[in-house]
Amino acid sequence: LQTYSIPWKQLDWPLDLESLFGFGGPLDVEIGFGNGAFLADLAVASPERQFIGIERSLGSLTRLFSRLVSNEVQNVRVIQADASFILDRLFGPEYISGLFMNFPDPWPKERHHTRRLIQPAFIRLVARRLVPDGELMIGTDHADYARCITEVLEGQSDLASKHPTTFVSNI
Repeated sequence: LQTYSIPWKQLDWPLDLESLFGFGGPLDVEIGFGNGAFLADLAVASPERQFIGIERSLGSLTRLFSRLVSNEVQNVRVIQADASFILDRLFGPEYISGLFMNFPDPWPKERHHTRRLIQPAFIRLVARRLVPDGELMIGTDHADYARCITEVLEGQSDLASKHPTTFVSNI
């Protein structure tokens, strides 16, 4: 399992992706990968790409490791840490081709809304880390959070939707 874990506290920043993976290629990142199915499936379907998953939950890491081992996936690495910090420190400008956020915690209570990851400052950081024409894809099943995400995305000019509208209910 050490094959998959990035000992990021012991490495120079920004990360040297080619030495971590043993090959060059576009980098895709998933923040909060849950059970790991989406990330593992992407990696299996695109062995020429590099994938990094960022997650705080040890249980989620364990489930992903199980999927990676059983499918003999070689192009995924994992960081257990806070996503904002990792994006800010470990990745240089224009490092990431695709950033996926599937069902980020909506923090539904109003007093907790400041804990939501999708905030203007975070989106500015994402924009700096994405390559030109890079993609940010966010999925949520929480209607209020979807409205808030849409407002944040429409309130900035660093990223533009590839669709006619910012909010897309089906791709």
